[in-house]
Parts: sequence; structure tokens; C-alpha cells
Amino acid sequence: MIIFFLRAFAALLLLLSIPAGFYYESLIQTYIPSYSSQLFFSGMICFTGLIYSLLARNLFLAFITIMVTIALPWLAKWFWVYWPL
Repeated sequence: MIIFFLRAFAALLLLLSIPAGFYYESLIQTYIPSYSSQLFFSGMICFTGLIYSLLARNLFLAFITIMVTIALPWLAKWFWVYWPL
């Protein structure tokens, strides 16, 4: 039962923090000038993915989560450089 609550907490943390991080990006940057919504998104994916993989006792899922977290900022920068808006 406690595992269900921890998984629900991780899911709620992801679902509530990501939109808030993007919606209030300019407000957060006034207080924290080095804030990046992309790095925040990547960190939240890593945090919630690692919580879920530890609860499921799945090392492969933890490895995939870490690889996606590492690759996400690199891919976003690559897209912005090669396909400017």
C-alpha cells in the first residue's frame, strides 16, 4: 500500500511541477536568473523516473531514465541550433 502512495506522489510531483516550471518561467527567472525550464524538466524526469524505478526494483528502467536525462538537454540544443524558429 505504501508503494502505491509513493508512486502516486512521484506522478503528482511530475504532473504538477512541470507545467508550473514552464508557466512561471519568467517569474522564477526574476528570483533565480540562472533558471532554465529545460534543465528543470530534465531534472524532474530524472527524479521521478528514479523514484519509480527504485520502487519497481528495475535497474534497466533506472539506466534508461539516466540516459534520457543526459540526452534531453543535448537533443534540445541540437534542435535549436539546426532548426531555428
